[in-house]
Amino acid sequence: MTGNSYHIYRSFSVAVLLGLLLIGFIGSCGRRPDPVLAEADSKMEEHPDSALMLLDGYDLTAAGSALDSAYYALLLTHARYKNFIDETNDSLISRAVGYFLDHGDDEKASRALFLQGIIQMNANRLGEAAVSFRKGLDIAHEGKYYMWEGQCAIGMYLLYERLLDSSSQVIFAKLAHSAFIKSGDKGWIDYSKLELARALHNNYKYDESLTLLKQLKDEKVDSGNVSIKSEIAQLRALTLFALGKYRQSADNYEIVHELNPSLLNKNDLRNLKIALVEAYGDSVSSKKELLDYIESVCKNSEDTFDVLVRSGQYKEAYESLLRYKNSQDSTLYKVFSNNVSELLGQYEDKTAILRQKEVKTERILWGCGLFVLVMVIGVSYWIYKKNLHQNELERRQLEMSMDILQSDLAAQVSDMNDMSLNIQLLNKENSRILTALQDMLYERYNKVNALCDAYYQDRLVESKRKKLAKEMEKLLKDFSDHAFLKEVGRYIDLCLDGLYSSFMEDFPDLSADSKRLFMFLTLGFSSRTICVILNIELSNLYNRKSRLKRILIESRAERKDEYLRILN
Repeated sequence: MTGNSYHIYRSFSVAVLLGLLLIGFIGSCGRRPDPVLAEADSKMEEHPDSALMLLDGYDLTAAGSALDSAYYALLLTHARYKNFIDETNDSLISRAVGYFLDHGDDEKASRALFLQGIIQMNANRLGEAAVSFRKGLDIAHEGKYYMWEGQCAIGMYLLYERLLDSSSQVIFAKLAHSAFIKSGDKGWIDYSKLELARALHNNYKYDESLTLLKQLKDEKVDSGNVSIKSEIAQLRALTLFALGKYRQSADNYEIVHELNPSLLNKNDLRNLKIALVEAYGDSVSSKKELLDYIESVCKNSEDTFDVLVRSGQYKEAYESLLRYKNSQDSTLYKVFSNNVSELLGQYEDKTAILRQKEVKTERILWGCGLFVLVMVIGVSYWIYKKNLHQNELERRQLEMSMDILQSDLAAQVSDMNDMSLNIQLLNKENSRILTALQDMLYERYNKVNALCDAYYQDRLVESKRKKLAKEMEKLLKDFSDHAFLKEVGRYIDLCLDGLYSSFMEDFPDLSADSKRLFMFLTLGFSSRTICVILNIELSNLYNRKSRLKRILIESRAERKDEYLRILN
């Protein structure tokens, strides 16, 4: 490399380095949020009431940027949640979700998605809530924001608790507990362990539940936290009761009565009464104060349990409670569960497609990077070899010149002994993211779904299709019964703010099949199930949906957008 080449190379390197430093400096000088909002955030955990007061007095019109507006929406929603204000409208928090997702702030995005999921769950939009929690969980896990990973996992746990899906409860309770352990927050570690014990209890794993509860007791949770202490005692009492350990169950219920009697619901008090009678027998009168309390709370109850208890039939009373609990696991929970599964499936499919695209893009980038690297190395080596060869030529020429000069000087010295020469030689320079309907609908729905699958699996065997069709004719009668459909319509109105009645008023001239199609789509029935109920082919169903959608689009109905959302 010649002197000029070296100086150019050095100047270019310094310019590139300065450019990179300048870009980094500009990036680090991004706009910070309003100090008032930052102060409210700092108070959120310890003093949520103070945070809410600050935010209520904040002048949103003075927000200096879209960041302030989104941050305000996040903090106000969070403060309301922390102050036990249950919201059902997610329009405010949706702004924060959109902003922080678009701007790559994964910590605030996962926090906002958790709050959005809570609001959607309050509004019984369980499918949307599941997607929000799951998306927040994935983002927080990838970014190692363990607190919000745990919160989103708890959200999924609470959602599956509402759906009575005990297996999924255990999965997400374990995930939440693991995340909170990584976060190091003792309060949330204790809370998640309690919820994991509750999930195991709901899954009939009573011994495992008791083991966790014993650990919580031995670990001596925060002495000032009466709430978690009473909940531990309540869950221990319930689990011990289920195992038939009535004396220990009664002792734990008494602890709850001393710490937080408002936590005891009627079922707890009924269990307590049975446990006292079973544990103390004839000497149960020694617990008169407790028995009087139970009687005062349950005195006006006339259900089957109380009648059996008053007649001394305690075993039958407990069995009646179990039957009542099982009867609650009915159609609406299954409909909600199907909706959750469908939307989560869609989210996972989209996520898988995005990941495939990311992997493909990453491979292309790696390939391009490798190609560029090889090219740079090749060019650099070629330049190096070229410069090396050039330097070698220059060195040889210089040596030859020096030899010639030395010979000339020697000759001159030899010829001129009387001259003295001083000769100086110069060295060369070189250098990379609800109420349940009736048991009948649950039974019919499950049977019809099973028959639908068999119907499509054996569609080429005509004899089997005919046999299945006859079985379905019996089961599908109720799906056309006027009184039954009217009851379903009432359920939809209850859950969706009178949506079905509005639809019937807006489109009175629609055919009965079109109205039923809209009803079944609202309930979350699959396309195949609807085909069998209406006795049509899938292609026919798509045509009917298209015609109904066209009618809705051309209408001037006030709730047109809500109707169209169901058809999409």
